[in-house]
Amino acid sequence: MAVEHGSPATEEVKGVVPLVKCVLRHFNHVSVERIHSLIFLIEVEYFKSHENRITEVEYEPYLSGVFSSSIEEALAEIDGVEHGEVKIGRDRIKTLKVQSQPQCNLSGEIDELVRETSKEFGELPPSEILSELKSIQIYRQAKIGEVIEFDSWSVE
Repeated sequence: MAVEHGSPATEEVKGVVPLVKCVLRHFNHVSVERIHSLIFLIEVEYFKSHENRITEVEYEPYLSGVFSSSIEEALAEIDGVEHGEVKIGRDRIKTLKVQSQPQCNLSGEIDELVRETSKEFGELPPSEILSELKSIQIYRQAKIGEVIEFDSWSVE
């Protein structure tokens, strides 16, 4: 069966929960904002290679990254993750403490992409992740509050 553009890449990736679990497995403590950004970067890299999405998650740009309500919902569903906040200056940053490593059921290319992206961007300062996001055409073209449109992206 052919996978249509915009459909999940494989049967094992029907929602974003499996992808979130695989990303969380690479962290003990992480900001929620970083999880959103990493998953978006994973989707971008996969799309560049396949012109197809891993999930059907809708992303919106905002001042310091990307946001997806689907990722927020997935984070609320995953057991073994403690939600908290830290105060940095005047900002309150939503954080996650991974208490037990989530089961990652992805295999092959997508799992490798998760590992590489988590390694490359997992410890970078937020400003460097934002710079990477701004280098992506579909991120730059989207307006705050609007969905980032992968379908309109012509990968070069």
